[in-house]
Amino acid sequence: MASDINGFSWGIADVLVEVGVKYLITNLNSHHGGAPIGEPLKPFYWFSPKWRKILVWNGIAYHKANLLGLIPGFCPRADPGISGMVTENNDGFTYVEDISFAETRVYQMVKGLIESGYQYNFIPIMGGANYTDNNPAADGYCDLIQQWNDTQGHEIHIRTSSVEEFFEYMEKNDSCNQYQQDIILQI
Repeated sequence: MASDINGFSWGIADVLVEVGVKYLITNLNSHHGGAPIGEPLKPFYWFSPKWRKILVWNGIAYHKANLLGLIPGFCPRADPGISGMVTENNDGFTYVEDISFAETRVYQMVKGLIESGYQYNFIPIMGGANYTDNNPAADGYCDLIQQWNDTQGHEIHIRTSSVEEFFEYMEKNDSCNQYQQDIILQI
């Protein structure tokens, strides 16, 4: 997983394949560059100079889980900047202790993605222990995910995953015809 890196040299693809990397998920900094192939939230194969390939998920910027209220702690009420998502009350801050903030934001995100033509029934969302760069790992989000799945999981299920688990899930479930939406949270 690469966060906040907006470009890679073409030769790095061969190096990644040579050390056994099959998958790459990018979380671009949209303030400093654009997404490859013109838009985020799309998979593509990156072919190297030696014609090797890596499956890439062209993701959205990191910290979106924080801005959606899925990570406990201090959180700006900023617009998460997710395609199609319309939010209100984007000023000030909130302190996330339960899923009440997420109950609004996550449904806004899913609605916006569907209305903008998002074609998958899953989305990887990244977050960290604090809303800052270079933050530590923590497990407080586990309680929020449990709260969410206990009350909202029948419509939108949230789970954590490794990058490899996400790609395996994506390869098996790339249809948008399922009724349940999955959010895959990567910390």
